[in-house]
Amino acid sequence: MKNWLKENWSLLIIVLIVTFLVTIIPIGISQQKTKEYEENRYSYQIQCLRTAELKYWENKSKLVTEVQNYIESVAPTTNLYAIDLIDLCNKYRIDLIFALAQGEIESHYGTRGIASKINSVWNVGVFDSLTVYTIKEKNIYRHPNESIEPYLKLLITNYLVGKDEYDLMQNYVNKDNLRYASDPDYEKKLSKKYQEIYTKTEIDSLQLIVKHYAIKCNKKC
Repeated sequence: MKNWLKENWSLLIIVLIVTFLVTIIPIGISQQKTKEYEENRYSYQIQCLRTAELKYWENKSKLVTEVQNYIESVAPTTNLYAIDLIDLCNKYRIDLIFALAQGEIESHYGTRGIASKINSVWNVGVFDSLTVYTIKEKNIYRHPNESIEPYLKLLITNYLVGKDEYDLMQNYVNKDNLRYASDPDYEKKLSKKYQEIYTKTEIDSLQLIVKHYAIKCNKKC
């Protein structure tokens, strides 16, 4: 055996080298391919994220324009900003079209009635018997945009308790069974206006697109 090793040691070394190369090189190649795959996948994910973010902002801009155009088509002199209404409706998970419909029938977005004097677009805290001088100070705003959040909070805490916006369009009462408005046809008017905005604008479809891309890029619409 020793003689054989002496005579064939060079052959043995060659066999060992070949074995080493056959074993190690594929591992190295495999690791390199894995690394390249991970790098390509990461690059693709970043590209997708950038694309989603661009699409998000592009469609968010379209939504803001669509809402602002609708508001101003109804009330050219209003100071209500679409962007604030959109963001706050999203924050409180209130149907944007519902808020638009009610803001229109209540005060034409703060341009008619007592709302034009106190900047309360949805007439929160305003009752038929009250005047500008008897309305509580907390329900008087410096700007119409300041009236958005109190209205949405009122819906969440007093009206949308165990029901949704569709229910309110059938019977607009709060958790104590008190009506939002004294007009007996209020629900019919609200429902009709809702359907009008839904069918005549692209607000609903743009909202869906914005939400789709918001999910992709982890944004809050």
